[in-house]
Amino acid sequence: MGKRPANPRAAEVKRVRVQLTEACKEKAVDRVLEIFHECEVSELVLPQSSLAQALSALASAGEACAEQPRVVQAALGCEAARAEHFGHAQRMFERARADSQDWGGQGESIYTLMVRLASRAGELDVAMQYLREMRQPPLSIRPKLRTFVPILEACASAGFAKQAEILYREDVLPACSATEASALWTSEEEDRLWQCIFGLRLRAWSAASDKMDDGERHSCLNAILEDISSICPQLRSDSGIVDALRDAFEVFKWRTACGVHISSDGLCPVTSEHLQSIRPCEADLSSLLSLIERLAIENASQRKLDEWARFKSWLSRCSLRWDTVIDGANIGHCNQNFDRGAFSHQQIDALVTQCTRSGSRKCAVVLRGHWLLPDTDLTLPQVKRKKRQLPQLGASTEPEKDPEPEPQLPVPVEGAEPARGFDEDFDFSFNAAELSEEKRLLVDIGRKWQEQGVLVVSPPSINDDWVALYIAVEMCLRGVPDVQFVSNDELRDHFWRMRQPLAFQTWREHHSTRYQIFSERPASGSDAAASDMSVQLFPPPLYSHRTQKSLDGKCWYFPVRLKEAAPEASSAEARDATHEAHKEPQLEWVVACDASKVSERQPTSD
Repeated sequence: MGKRPANPRAAEVKRVRVQLTEACKEKAVDRVLEIFHECEVSELVLPQSSLAQALSALASAGEACAEQPRVVQAALGCEAARAEHFGHAQRMFERARADSQDWGGQGESIYTLMVRLASRAGELDVAMQYLREMRQPPLSIRPKLRTFVPILEACASAGFAKQAEILYREDVLPACSATEASALWTSEEEDRLWQCIFGLRLRAWSAASDKMDDGERHSCLNAILEDISSICPQLRSDSGIVDALRDAFEVFKWRTACGVHISSDGLCPVTSEHLQSIRPCEADLSSLLSLIERLAIENASQRKLDEWARFKSWLSRCSLRWDTVIDGANIGHCNQNFDRGAFSHQQIDALVTQCTRSGSRKCAVVLRGHWLLPDTDLTLPQVKRKKRQLPQLGASTEPEKDPEPEPQLPVPVEGAEPARGFDEDFDFSFNAAELSEEKRLLVDIGRKWQEQGVLVVSPPSINDDWVALYIAVEMCLRGVPDVQFVSNDELRDHFWRMRQPLAFQTWREHHSTRYQIFSERPASGSDAAASDMSVQLFPPPLYSHRTQKSLDGKCWYFPVRLKEAAPEASSAEARDATHEAHKEPQLEWVVACDASKVSERQPTSD
């Protein structure tokens, strides 16, 4: 059989696609339009990816112009150019839609680009029509934050404050908010986009404020500021929101000061008042406790469910009131990323000693029983094993299967009481004659913790992080003052898996104590006890490092995160990065207040 002849139309499509790609790379908009005109004349159908590529080139052509002041844009003919580009884009879009209703995975990108082009051409009604089309069947695409930014840009430019607020309440929040209540967004790009959206709402309000009465001006601005406070606890310097805030407060002739440094006790030098310590209420704590429990047992095996029920029963009967809950595994693994590094009970013991030194704090060391058994291999790998990615709440469907039974505890010495469960005293009556000196030392440390009443052995099948967090939050609900969770764990995975509840971030901010442990690296595991250890604790700040309003409502405080240059890999800063984990991010504050609140000792300045 002879070779099958090539499809001449396919070859032509391939040639045109190559030309289009080159034109887009060179940002040659005229050439892009010329190529599509040739396709119209020859009735050549390009794939949807080529349409997205061309629309992106058209959208990018007007971005630099859009950043200029409106007077400059008018002089450059930017409005006419954007209208012309949108006209071409519409023809491309309608041609592609007539050829095929199947967008081949390009639907979200194509519609987002059409929304952007329509918005910048001043065609807000058309942009909203594209937005409605993409959300309805057969596409049913959930818009992303980036889709709404150009519409809000147009609202801000035209002073359409009411339209911006309606868009935010009726479209942005339903489409882009997290699925759990009281949630916020933490990825870098999402955080920047949310702040960009708030900045545009502020600009739309500022542009329209002279058309509002006093009551409407105040209520609309306060609604935006409250949203910022709840969703963006800390601001970014690269989102444009700081300048938008300054312009908004200028409408009321409020004074603004940027780059303000708040003292460690929360005293603001501009207003001479102390910032507040914002804490979760009892309802938030109860909700947080339920979230922790859900993550501990969601889709769990029957074995886990039984162990969790026993743990909760024990905790409910327990009359102790711990104010310091220690993440034992986190401390035991600290500083051990070297050859022959091993889980360090001595570090945990040194930290317990530091916490109880004054005699006023009552500690609970939460630790798996695995780390208390003499036959456990305490050696730790230099490279951490990658953890299995676990789903967010409600995202998993497969229930766990009961694992293979764990090895039984070593048989205790004859005549001793039988080993008991996690909810009672752990049995340390091992045969000392069969243990090495190092293992006897570890058993002695564990027995000492038990005698001091600080040891809480976690159920073997339950993540001990959830046990420690559950105890800490439960102590807060019991009214124990100044409860602290001692760990260097950032708890990012826990935060993400809970679907990022604001209550957890607020709780963590006030109840998380970090630490440093300094010691001479032992030559061998048996020398570990001989090495002197110095422990330093870093309690949480006295005030909340988050956006907040003064009690009298006459002042707003906005923390702005500063970008820090990353140290070079070979530098001393990079080598000591693990010792800097306790440090808070660098913040400068924007303070906006009524003129009557400004301290005479500290003039406001930009």
